[in-house]
Amino acid sequence: MDIIQYEESLKACRYCPMCKNACPSGELSLHESDYPRGRGLLLDKIYKNTLDYSPDIVDALYNCLLCGCCWGNCEGEYEMHKLVEASRRDIVKADRQNDAATHLRKILLSDGNIYPAEKKNRIFEPREDLADKKAEVLYYMGDNIKYNFHNIAQKNIEILEAIGADFTILSDEPTDGKILRLLGFCYDAAAKTKALAKKISQIGPKIVLVSDPLAFDTLKNDFPENGDHISAEIIHTSQYYLKAIKNKSLKVKKIKKNTAIADSEFLGRLNDVYDEPREIIKIIAGDILEMRF
Repeated sequence: MDIIQYEESLKACRYCPMCKNACPSGELSLHESDYPRGRGLLLDKIYKNTLDYSPDIVDALYNCLLCGCCWGNCEGEYEMHKLVEASRRDIVKADRQNDAATHLRKILLSDGNIYPAEKKNRIFEPREDLADKKAEVLYYMGDNIKYNFHNIAQKNIEILEAIGADFTILSDEPTDGKILRLLGFCYDAAAKTKALAKKISQIGPKIVLVSDPLAFDTLKNDFPENGDHISAEIIHTSQYYLKAIKNKSLKVKKIKKNTAIADSEFLGRLNDVYDEPREIIKIIAGDILEMRF
């Protein structure tokens, strides 16, 4: 049982309601099983072998957003989100995953992405002069940008060219396998990270620059956990560009607009990258309107 790794969280969370108001999935469904305490009670029964992974329990564990809001609002810093992720690995080992997870795995393994048919051929292709060359910086897009947000990829290229960076982009960028990992298919995910690590190592950059939070978390944390070694430093674009602004290699145009920021859980809460995005926004737009939570 992988959930044994988080036995302390399991025992602490099963009777504690203190983070209930912070849980998005529970607030969406209003089902007790979709709140951290409800999941803790279910997993405690599974841990004690008095319950099994029935379809209803499996659905409750897949309903979790893995956002870590419970952890962020916990005085004891217990990691319910990691406990739930571990439970999904146990579910997959027992072949009890639900139909949605099975379907997503199938299309991720066959197509390399989870996007609709009309987007599968919309992959962002870098200019030939930027692709697969030996360079100091490799810009890794990640699946969401590669298929959905070409404008983000293009703007990053424009900024990197503006500051005179020696950079490259993979022409046939492999998936990072993060969605597979979050669904509990850790062996499939490990195969994807290994393929990506091999391709990055062939380029041999000093820095892998990432703007997508999921991809950043994969390269920063999943690679070492899977034993995939790359010698490059993993840096988020906000960290890299802030340095460029401070050393005046990147000039910014100031604007006067009220600006709010929604922190990504995979960038902020799980990797503690809060300051750099805020500092850049303050340089450009002035004060930030912080969200209530």
